[in-house]
Amino acid sequence: GKRAGELVVNALTQKAKDEGSAAVTGRIVEFRGTDDSATCTARDRGFTAAIATQPGIVIVHDAPTNWSAKDTLTRFQDAVRLQKNFDVIYAHNDIIAQVASDAATAAGMREKIFIVVTDGLGGAGLGIEGLRANIIDATLYHPYLVDLAWRIIERHQTDPNFKPKARYEFETLVITSGVLDDLQRKGYPPAPPL
Repeated sequence: GKRAGELVVNALTQKAKDEGSAAVTGRIVEFRGTDDSATCTARDRGFTAAIATQPGIVIVHDAPTNWSAKDTLTRFQDAVRLQKNFDVIYAHNDIIAQVASDAATAAGMREKIFIVVTDGLGGAGLGIEGLRANIIDATLYHPYLVDLAWRIIERHQTDPNFKPKARYEFETLVITSGVLDDLQRKGYPPAPPL
C-alpha cells in the first residue's frame, strides 16, 4: 500500500507540474477486497500514510468489493454517482482493477483516471496483461509465497539441518508500461535467499 501511495503522489505531482499548478491535488477512489481482511487493512494504512504527505490528495470514496466483479461494478457506480469525478483508482487486486477500468471506459472516464493495482500477476485478465493492454496504468508485484514455501520444503528434505529464517522479505516491485518489457526480458526479482 505504501508503494502504491508513493506512486500516486508522484503521478499527481507530475500532473500538477504538467498543468503548471503549484498545488498537488487528487481525488482517489479505493476499492478493497473486504473490510475485515488484514491484508486490505495493511494496504490501506500504507496507502493512506503515503498520500498524507500531500494534503491536497484525498480519498473521496473507499469501498469493499468482496473480491467480486459484480460488487466492484456496483461500487464504481456508487463512486461516480456520489463523487462525479476522480483522478485515481487504487484497487486491491487485478480483478477489481479490470472491472473498474472497464466501467470507467464505459462511463467515458478512463482517459482521465490513473489506475493502480496491487497484485501484478501474469495470465489472462491479470495485472501484467492489463498493463500491456492499457487497462491499468501501474501494478505492484505482490508475489504469492507458494514458490518460496516450496523451496523451503525442498531444501529441508535434502538438508535435515536446514533451519528456515524466522522472516523472509520480498521487495515490492512497481511495474509500469515503461519497464514492463525490460522486466519480462530480465525476469522478476529473485526470491530472497534461503
